[in-house]
Amino acid sequence: MELLCDIEKFSNKVWECACGEGHLSKVLENRGYEVFSTDLIDRGYGIGNIDFLCNFRDFCEFKADEESHRMGSG
Repeated sequence: MELLCDIEKFSNKVWECACGEGHLSKVLENRGYEVFSTDLIDRGYGIGNIDFLCNFRDFCEFKADEESHRMGSG
């Protein structure tokens, strides 16, 4: 993930939808990203019991709402 972050930039808000113990989330947070960490299984990091296949639309709506506020249209 460190190497990927060296060559690629992502949206400031990142959903790590299968965060496990937070290894990738922590790298992204250290790089300054705002990370929303979830997992189907509660492994002690992020929010457990979230099935990203069932909750994808909710996160997209949240992100779209955040973007509209940032751009001044919300």
